[in-house]
Amino acid sequence: AVAVTSLKDAESLQMLNALIESTDAKLVLNTTGFASNRAPSPDLAPSPTDFQSSFERSLPVLQLVLSSSTEDDWQEQNQGLRNRDLAMQVVLPEMDGRIISRAVSFKQQSHFDQACQIDLVRYAIHEERAHFVAALAKGFCKLAIKPNKEKRIALILANYPTKDGRIGNGVGLDTPASTVTILNALADANYPINGIPETGNALIETLLGSVTNNPNTLHHLGCWQSLSVEDYKTYFSALPKASQDAVLARWGEPEADHKCRVQNGQARIMLAGIRLGQTFVGIQPARGFNLDLAANYHDPDLIPPHSYLAYYFWLRHVYKVDAIIHVGKHGNLEWLPGKGSALSEQCWPDIALGPMPHFYPFIVNDPGEGSQAKRRTQAVIIDHLMPPMTRAESYGELAELENLVDEYYQAMGMDE
Repeated sequence: AVAVTSLKDAESLQMLNALIESTDAKLVLNTTGFASNRAPSPDLAPSPTDFQSSFERSLPVLQLVLSSSTEDDWQEQNQGLRNRDLAMQVVLPEMDGRIISRAVSFKQQSHFDQACQIDLVRYAIHEERAHFVAALAKGFCKLAIKPNKEKRIALILANYPTKDGRIGNGVGLDTPASTVTILNALADANYPINGIPETGNALIETLLGSVTNNPNTLHHLGCWQSLSVEDYKTYFSALPKASQDAVLARWGEPEADHKCRVQNGQARIMLAGIRLGQTFVGIQPARGFNLDLAANYHDPDLIPPHSYLAYYFWLRHVYKVDAIIHVGKHGNLEWLPGKGSALSEQCWPDIALGPMPHFYPFIVNDPGEGSQAKRRTQAVIIDHLMPPMTRAESYGELAELENLVDEYYQAMGMDE
């Protein structure tokens, strides 16, 4: 641990960069607030902003939050952090490209000082949240050390509404084609991938060959991976008791889930996706079933069903992926119930995703929704530009039909 006056202090930065190089550090845990970025505002600058990290080595920086409130206050707040902490320890550090983690300490009374006749306050660590951040840091370090050929990556495609025609929808992004591009880039970097579909359409057709979120095909299409209800209950029993009770009260037992199928006398929860070598490409499960489609995504109080939890439990505990990439704006994970920032162990994004390294290609002109993913699912946002504007025009059979109508109209005029 190193204490510095400020990350804007040249001597402090020089010392830190020397320590990073001498120790071959793979990651920085940062507890300083505000932003060290000295770049002018893009709205006021005469030239484009050229952001430079405080650290000379290219490495991830996890932002730890030291809350200025008490633990009880944090537990009671749906927002998670008070406005002061949110500004100084989340919003401004985001300007430096920090990966937002969790609140690891809170203020509490230390003792009464007789000389000054006041209660002295100190920071007290929150052990469970500190363990979460330590596991997240370990995950990022593993990505830096582990050979690419040994890494398992999962790419998740959104599916809203939960119709087969909407698999891989992403605002301003050809998500299926982009997924194929990412897969090819990973393969070129020696990740364990084979059998990559040639096009985005081919990828979607391959995904449609097995179960999806379509309730009409759940019980007659094949499934490439599933989680036994018995194993699921083991992971489920590790959740906070209140969280378990909430799921059971809303959705019943796992055997009643719409994606539960009995095979050879064993109940298993089906998981939508395919494996290309050791790399998983999947369809994000719905937040609910037998509900209004809008509620599946946007109801702030709708807790996820067993099949949703099973999906992420399988990725984390069974298939043991090293990182997850949610491709394209936006999925539903970052909108699950829980605090707005500094999540607790009872917040549903934490329950589902856990301390997993998370990457998220996201359209650049929607920082508001991208911030939800950063603050609630420790996402590393990878911005992509908006697509160029052009006339849609008619195409394919519609273009042929339009030509035939034009010819018919002209022929009518000639007959007169």
